[in-house]
Amino acid sequence: MDKPKRKKAKTSTAVKSRWNKKHYDEVKVRFKKGVKEEIKRRSDSVNGYIVEAVYDRMERENKEEKKEERRRKKQEEKIMINIKGKSPASEAGLPDMEL
Repeated sequence: MDKPKRKKAKTSTAVKSRWNKKHYDEVKVRFKKGVKEEIKRRSDSVNGYIVEAVYDRMERENKEEKKEERRRKKQEEKIMINIKGKSPASEAGLPDMEL
């Protein structure tokens, strides 16, 4: 006798939804008519295109923030030199360098 074939186990939609909810943030984005079609012409995935654009911008902003932080620290050092008359380097016994 032939054994009846077992059905393949399928992950239920509910299980997939729970997993996605636990591991991802979901964001709804709205564009004016026609933008979605323009994105489709440029990429295979509308979602992938948007995600890549967001990460690219975040990376640029992080670089700008770091650059601004370095500029601010340099400015603070100049102010400290003017107040104390000595640079942090000279106080540590290192030669002064012009900023």
